[in-house]
Amino acid sequence: MFCEISMSWQHLYPLISGIACLGGLALLASNGSHFSIARPSYYRFLFQRWKLVTFFLAAALMATVAPYTGDPTWDGPDALLMSALTYWTAPWSIGTLARLPRFRVGVRQAYVAICLWLLSASLSYDIYLWIRTGAYPDTSQLNLVASSGLYIAAGLFWNLEYRDHRAVHLAFLDTDWPRVARPCPFRRIWPYAALVAIFVAMLLSPFFWHALTLLLSE
Repeated sequence: MFCEISMSWQHLYPLISGIACLGGLALLASNGSHFSIARPSYYRFLFQRWKLVTFFLAAALMATVAPYTGDPTWDGPDALLMSALTYWTAPWSIGTLARLPRFRVGVRQAYVAICLWLLSASLSYDIYLWIRTGAYPDTSQLNLVASSGLYIAAGLFWNLEYRDHRAVHLAFLDTDWPRVARPCPFRRIWPYAALVAIFVAMLLSPFFWHALTLLLSE
């Protein structure tokens, strides 16, 4: 009985998540002015120098290490695709969901945030592997759990902000988020950024260790 339920969910999940994400993207495309992720202010917030530099470094590291991790479902293109989607969506999605209890975020905002989370951390992975192998990956749900931890960390990392009157804090706690009053100097936030980076490194340590041992044995 449990096996039948599990198999049914395994086949229903991509259909449900795919339809949900299509609906969320359609809502975003048709009502862009209602979502700050579609406004220029979000991209001024996102494209600060330290955020761009850390994104390119992280994406390059993930794409380089991916083929050596021992995970046959993880390769360079897959890593780059998920990295780019995470950089684009995670600061907004995590910030939007975190603002739910305090700022009365609307249902549409929350729905699109969840859809972008699913697209970045799960559905993009599923679609890429389906195109590459011709089959839906059995590791989809495991990937969703693991990638969601990285997604949350990325959303928090790229929401780090410094303002003179608030010191270092999470930008989505500001009423005018996402907005850049002035560029945030990385020297102000690096200790906090390092804590998030250590957490991410701990999550990925089994993969990094396998890649390192494989490279040293060649």
